[in-house]
Amino acid sequence: MGEDRHPHPHGRFGWNQLLTAAPAEAAAFYQALLGWQVESGSLEGAEQHTLLQDGEPVASILGIPGDVGEALPHWHPHLNVDDVDARVALACELGARVVVEPGDIAAFGRLAVIQDPTGAVLTLVGPARDAADAAVSAADMQDAADQQASTSPADTEAGAPGRDATGAEPPDSDAS
Repeated sequence: MGEDRHPHPHGRFGWNQLLTAAPAEAAAFYQALLGWQVESGSLEGAEQHTLLQDGEPVASILGIPGDVGEALPHWHPHLNVDDVDARVALACELGARVVVEPGDIAAFGRLAVIQDPTGAVLTLVGPARDAADAAVSAADMQDAADQQASTSPADTEAGAPGRDATGAEPPDSDAS
């Protein structure tokens, strides 16, 4: 993992990403509002815009895939941690649920998406365990986070997908 991708120390938010069905429109809005520069491209086939201030990246905007249902546009924070797996385990002990299991993503490091006990969703980011073990794609993680964003805290309490503090998956809700 490149040290320059995670310049913020443990416990600090290091990145924000806006997820929206209208990424180009959102990029134009923030460019006009804040004077940010925009670098446009794609991430695994999804439209992506990196927002820069004085040439330095400050956030990104990613298109929400059309197959994630009714996910609302939202800012998704990325919190830097010292050890993603250890922090996910502790978060579960404290009542959080795992939305996306920890996985290494080339050029980004190790990421996991959790939902805190109040229903808020965020990504934990830390050093990669093994670059050769980067089996989780950025798109897979984003799809899961987008699906979770369309689930209310009340739905989660009622048994929405995720892993609880015991590591157990919830019972199959389709069973009669």
